[in-house]
Amino acid sequence: MDEPILVIDFGTTKSAGILLAGEQVLPLKEPANPSYAWPSAVFRDGDRLVAGTPAQERGRSRPLCHRAWFKAEIGETAAVPLGEDGRTYTMRELVAAVIGALGEEAARLAGHRVNRAVLTVPATYRPGDPRLELMIDAARDAGLAAVELLPEPTAAAMGLVAGDPFADGDLVLVYDFGGGTFDAALVRVGASGDQWVVGEQALDGCGGRDVDGMVFGELMARTGHAMGELPAGEAYLLLELARRLKHQLSGMDTAEGMFDVLGVRLTLTRADFAALTADLLDRTVDCCRDLLRDCRVEPTELSAVLLVGGSSRMHMVRERLVTEFPCRLATAIDPELAVVQGAAQWSQRSAYRRAQDLPGERGEVPLRWELPDGGTATLLCWQVEEGADYSAGAALALVRLTSNSLIWQLHARDAGTVRRLHTAPGDRFASGGWLLTTGPARTAFGALPSEAVPAAEVRQLGGSDCQVAFGGQGRLFAAAAGGGVRIWDGSGAELPRLSRDGGRGLALHPDGGLLATGTDTGVRVWDTESGGEVLTVPGSEAARVLSFSPDGLLLALWTAEAGIRFVGATDGKEAAVSYAAQLPGGAFSPGGRLFAALDKGMVRVREVDTGALVHRFRTQAAPQDLAFTPAGRHLYVATERGLSGWDVVTGDLLPQQAGSDRADRLAFRPDGLLLAVGGRGEDGLGYVELRETATGSALIRLALREAPTSLAFDRDGRTLGTGTRDGQALCWVLR
Repeated sequence: MDEPILVIDFGTTKSAGILLAGEQVLPLKEPANPSYAWPSAVFRDGDRLVAGTPAQERGRSRPLCHRAWFKAEIGETAAVPLGEDGRTYTMRELVAAVIGALGEEAARLAGHRVNRAVLTVPATYRPGDPRLELMIDAARDAGLAAVELLPEPTAAAMGLVAGDPFADGDLVLVYDFGGGTFDAALVRVGASGDQWVVGEQALDGCGGRDVDGMVFGELMARTGHAMGELPAGEAYLLLELARRLKHQLSGMDTAEGMFDVLGVRLTLTRADFAALTADLLDRTVDCCRDLLRDCRVEPTELSAVLLVGGSSRMHMVRERLVTEFPCRLATAIDPELAVVQGAAQWSQRSAYRRAQDLPGERGEVPLRWELPDGGTATLLCWQVEEGADYSAGAALALVRLTSNSLIWQLHARDAGTVRRLHTAPGDRFASGGWLLTTGPARTAFGALPSEAVPAAEVRQLGGSDCQVAFGGQGRLFAAAAGGGVRIWDGSGAELPRLSRDGGRGLALHPDGGLLATGTDTGVRVWDTESGGEVLTVPGSEAARVLSFSPDGLLLALWTAEAGIRFVGATDGKEAAVSYAAQLPGGAFSPGGRLFAALDKGMVRVREVDTGALVHRFRTQAAPQDLAFTPAGRHLYVATERGLSGWDVVTGDLLPQQAGSDRADRLAFRPDGLLLAVGGRGEDGLGYVELRETATGSALIRLALREAPTSLAFDRDGRTLGTGTRDGQALCWVLR
């Protein structure tokens, strides 16, 4: 870990912090109180705000200067008065005071100011919620420069749990019964301990404070006093007794204590306590049921219910949940600190997430102009749109120079296609600034086709699940099925047969010199010119070859036991990075930095060099195949319900393409303008549909006897190769 991290759970009644410094995990104990739970309270002392136990203690004698339990008010704009003179504070200032107190103790332990922090927030704070920005701003006001936010249920599920840890794929209901609120969340546990929130519900006025109030009311009645009759100081002492009795009942059937003010001994049985809190527990269970219903999850699908929050220690909570949910009832080792401990675990696993430059597509060109005075200008308007073609010399934009307010028109030297506009009208840019990215004009790959004609006779390889690939600058076409592995040159002449044994998957090296297939016991690599086997990568189980990396240095393969593995393309040496994947499908990004792999109900995108998870995309139906667009910006997945796509940079879901047929395979033409999708249609027959990528409009539909098992374009995009379930390989000329 490069620098210390302060992890904070900002709670309704209590807050907690942990300092991560190198290999050390240092819980923050409050200086004024030998406890790791800091009261979420502030007290105005002149011109400064005091937080924690000192604020709580001083607030007893000067209640107008004291404020606690204000987490539920975060987001409200009303100013908070503190003090007899009516001076007001914002909610941001109150939060900053509590965070600042934790930050001071962290700085003392670290020996210097801590700049980086992870702050937990309720899952109900969704993207765009102004409360998220308030929490970040408050932490910055407290001196924390780099602040990350983590949903509380995600943190709780990563905390220390009694018994076995949660496993990959577990669906956990987090039952967070805290001091002021109740929060329920569904959390899916992923590989390597990753978690994400499926859904959440929350109840205000349903926490430990409300339980204390119920017990307080019962004890008040037993003293013969009505609410409000006792002086404030005496009422406070009775409330403290109520809390002590509540805590005693976590471990015994009867609790008792002396109320010295009136000289009476008060008792409370577990049965009394259960009757008092029954309605409150009903609300929490109803909240959980509503959450499961909204997420379309049956109680039988839960792997566990996780109890966190101090109020979850109450004996009747466990008794009630056992009858409601037929699954494991898991308990955090320390329910009050489960969230901050889990957030610390998350922080230790999550170094800075790295962003690298986007891979460029073949032929992609940045357009920039030198301004007449070498200064700056303001973009007035674009005269082209993204995706549009333009001719050599075409006008692309109007700009106004800053120096003399003259308007200039920016022209293109060569023809091309607009890929992305990087500057918006009204933006100022410097001379030589990168304004837009262009690609080759569509004519470089030919116009979008209107028909597809078989280029040669059907090649019957025998067996099933034929795989096809182009390589060697499009000069070679290879196919593999149960009947063997075969390869043809650009004239259609067959080269020496590589193998009479069937192959599991097929990959041609970018330069065409090598071909790889999987076998029942590993991977075999051949020299395409001589037909000789040059490399064998042995294994203990069947392997499926996925693809060579764009630079030709790595070969990706899949096995049921190990998931995704990478080996050297020429020496077979296994790379250090591998990761779990339950389905045999994956692809390198065009630049080779990322690898996307199919998994059960999702696609995971990781960095090839480190294995770091970049994105996790959930699919609405079982994924079958995937492909990056040639520019590397988007990732499309074929599923049983058609195509789904995501922006790899932002993680945003792309608009759904039309079409109700099942999609099993897909491939992009090298210019990215044409997409081939194949599968089994509603009529039960195989099909391949050629679509315009930008609009999803179908241009050509090919009828096949069987569903395709492989699709591939040649380098110039004028030939489409198809392999089908009945072991056939065919090339189609597009025109």
